[in-house]
Parts: sequence; C-alpha cells; structure tokens
Amino acid sequence: VGVVALAGVIIWQMQSDEATPNEDTTLTLQNTWQLTKIGGVDPTAPITLTIAGGQASGQAPCNGYSGPVNSDKETLTLGPMISTMMACDELDLEVRYMQMLDQVAGYRINGTTLQLTDAGGQVVLTYEYVQQ
Repeated sequence: VGVVALAGVIIWQMQSDEATPNEDTTLTLQNTWQLTKIGGVDPTAPITLTIAGGQASGQAPCNGYSGPVNSDKETLTLGPMISTMMACDELDLEVRYMQMLDQVAGYRINGTTLQLTDAGGQVVLTYEYVQQ
C-alpha cells in the first residue's frame, strides 16, 4: 500500500507541474512565435519570430533574419532587418513578410496569440506562441 500511495503522489506531482489550457499564463513579447496570418491570409510556408534582449530574429521561408526591437507597453518597431540572401520557391512570401515587418508600429497579446499592428492599429501579422 505504501508503494502505491507513493507512486500516486509522484504522478499527481508530475501532473500538477504541467500547464493546463485553463491556467492563466501571461505571455510577454519576449518569446518565440510562429506566423499564422500575413495580412489576414494563411502563410504558405513556416515563418518564425523570436524576440529577446532587444533583438528580433527568425526564419523566413528562405532566409534567416534579425534586427533591433524597440517596444513599450503598446508600441513596437522592428528593424532595420538584415537577412541572408538565398533564393527559394517561397521568395515572394518572404519579401511580403519583410515588408510587413517594416510596417509594424504596435502589438497585442491575447492568450497565446501575438498580433502585430500598423500605425493605424490594423493587424498585419498574427502569430501563435511556440512553447520551448
């Protein structure tokens, strides 16, 4: 009985350490994000954005990119961005994405969703949090 009770306590403790979908976990801008919408349309290739230590970086369809980040509670500017110069089939998507990054002036985080907005408050890029 003692071994079974101990095993039950260990399993309970392991389960309680895992995040549940209903937990209130407040995300910050400083995370890794996966692009889910570009101008309201699903991207045709994966694109990531990581923001940490005043820098943005990520992987677009063809190239890695990086540049400075300036933000406060509501405003956000990215860039100028630099990237490698490889070509690929999704280069049009990458060019559009990099142009959208130049338009970013603000952001909102709602749950696990990050929305980057332009100067008029319109959403230009939408991401989902990537759990590390």
